[in-house]
Amino acid sequence: MSSSKILLNERYEIVREIGKGGMSVVYYVKDIRLSKYWAMKKVKKENKSYYQAFINEVKMISKLQHKGIPKCIDFFENDDAAYIVMEYIKGVSLHTYQYQRSINVQEIEKWMLELCDIFIYLHTNFQMSILYLDLKPQNIMIDENQNIYLIDFGSACFAGHIAHMMTGTPRFYSTGSYEKKRIRYS
Repeated sequence: MSSSKILLNERYEIVREIGKGGMSVVYYVKDIRLSKYWAMKKVKKENKSYYQAFINEVKMISKLQHKGIPKCIDFFENDDAAYIVMEYIKGVSLHTYQYQRSINVQEIEKWMLELCDIFIYLHTNFQMSILYLDLKPQNIMIDENQNIYLIDFGSACFAGHIAHMMTGTPRFYSTGSYEKKRIRYS
């Protein structure tokens, strides 16, 4: 191994890229202080609206404590980017899983109950409910023990806030979302 590896925040060594989205890149990283592996999401500061949305996401994620939501481990910034370090879920997305093997009714039932438990938590444990606005197979992880995790809270918001632009993934929008430019959630 090369001795010139870059450490982010004097602690995290990038092992590999594990995902890329519209505004971010996610890496699998090694924490050299704790000898553990995490997922690290990076957003560049050059796009102010993406950066502000990311800061809002970090504030929200840092408050969440549910077995089906990856835990926030750390947050830091440098001159050009902001980073959140989260629990790494060893598994695959539901999107990938469905192509790897057939899914039976018992699995679907178990996973739907686990997702419902996550949504009940998001809707009832805060002064204002958290609305998760990007539900799709790519944002549902299945770990080695067949447990469900909800990832990517970049489009989530607190109920009562006005969404000034469409958020989420267009293929998965509800039909009503296309008819409104501004949506008030209550």
